[in-house]
Amino acid sequence: MKPHIKTLPCFPQVAAVIGESRAQIELCRVIYSKCGFDKNQTKLIHAFSWWDSPQLAPFWVAINQGINPYHD
Repeated sequence: MKPHIKTLPCFPQVAAVIGESRAQIELCRVIYSKCGFDKNQTKLIHAFSWWDSPQLAPFWVAINQGINPYHD
């Protein structure tokens, strides 16, 4: 069973940078990919393999540093 996106411990960190709507979309993409997602990790940096995610590492590095990769 897949976790509810908003209940993931790393969700607030992602949502604070790109907004809740985009955070739900991007984390859903990660969960359904094969990047070793760990739903129990509280820190984004430990939740999955960034390079193996659909968005690749630069996207997640930006979010982890508090930078919106969408540049809106």
